[in-house]
Amino acid sequence: MLHSHHGLTTEPGAERSLNLAGRSLTALPEELRGMPALAHLNVDRNALQQLPEWLGELGRLQSFSAYDNSLAAVPAALFSLRQLRVLNLADNGLHALPDTIGQLGELRMLDIGHNHLTVLPDSLCTLAKLEFLYASDNGLAAAPAGLDGLPALRYLNLTDNSLTGLPEALG
Repeated sequence: MLHSHHGLTTEPGAERSLNLAGRSLTALPEELRGMPALAHLNVDRNALQQLPEWLGELGRLQSFSAYDNSLAAVPAALFSLRQLRVLNLADNGLHALPDTIGQLGELRMLDIGHNHLTVLPDSLCTLAKLEFLYASDNGLAAAPAGLDGLPALRYLNLTDNSLTGLPEALG
């Protein structure tokens, strides 16, 4: 059983969606490890400076939102979540995304806006199901050349960056 101030339980059949937004968390509760059926996790507007490697143990996670925290990096384990469809890492302090983001083959929505990214990994261009990419307000000087090859992409926002151009097919 989780501490009452989290308002959660780890009993069989527990919630598949968990909203821990705005609770001043400085770390993810260890008890989440006991919730393998968790499909949706929202930890927006907290004080998280890092995410634990065990996040990768939540193999059924389909959406993860950590908007408006203080993350400078994300653990490699996050990119082993093969069922992840929605990933929101906006408004953090991210300086880079690992190339392993390309392993998220089910990803449809990626929000990485309002960070400190200077480059996007080329592996983003392998995410064939990606429909929504928001990377506004970073320090991007260029967009990956293969963005125009994303067949499902319907929304792309790269405004408020330092772009000197776009891939020819996008420009």
